[in-house]
Amino acid sequence: MDLLRLRRSDGKLTEICSIWVLSLTNGFRGTILASLTPYVTSDFSSHSLLTVIDIVAGAMVSAVYIPMAKLLDVWGRAEGFALMVAFTTLGMVLMAVSQNLETFCAAQVSSPILLRPGSVSC
Repeated sequence: MDLLRLRRSDGKLTEICSIWVLSLTNGFRGTILASLTPYVTSDFSSHSLLTVIDIVAGAMVSAVYIPMAKLLDVWGRAEGFALMVAFTTLGMVLMAVSQNLETFCAAQVSSPILLRPGSVSC
């Protein structure tokens, strides 16, 4: 009985540590993105479009939540999480290689599906 209790608590500790690492990584990503976005958009000579990019990305991400919840119900949590990680990775790669404002906007829309569950701005 004690061994079963120990295994159950060890699994919870692993889950809590995994959630903490994900939150820490998300915090680093948000801070780095918020401080580098003006620099990147100034290189495109479109610094004034920062608010438009955030508003459009926030609206698109908000529109994705309900269909994503339905997909999670149908497919399962693990598959949905993998899909969201894939979209987030795609968005981060697109941000890294963007050479124009259109690519950067597409990256801003596709990356926060997993990482921005409650906020609209970076």
